[in-house]
Amino acid sequence: ASSQMGDSKSGWAWINSLLGRKHKNANINELKVNDGTIFDDKSITETLNEYFINIGMKMAAESACQSTDALNDQVIYESTVLLPKENFHFADITIASVSKRLQKLNVSKAT
Repeated sequence: ASSQMGDSKSGWAWINSLLGRKHKNANINELKVNDGTIFDDKSITETLNEYFINIGMKMAAESACQSTDALNDQVIYESTVLLPKENFHFADITIASVSKRLQKLNVSKAT
């Protein structure tokens, strides 16, 4: 127990073992998609990646009000998602300004 005192991660592992808490498996061995099941790691990874890439647009489209433009026969979406009103701009800075600030940093500090 004394060897765990300096290392918080192993310390908590030791405490959890005393309390009978088991480590949960975070691995995904299979993924059910539509009517099928995917078992291989590469396909699971690609499917999850595709899902998380598209979820924002899908949610925005589902929350949009839909109307039809009769002249052009096009579907128009009015998003109910609120966008920030402010614009973000980078300020112009010079190399000399960056160099001056870097020289003022305390090298013995981590942050």
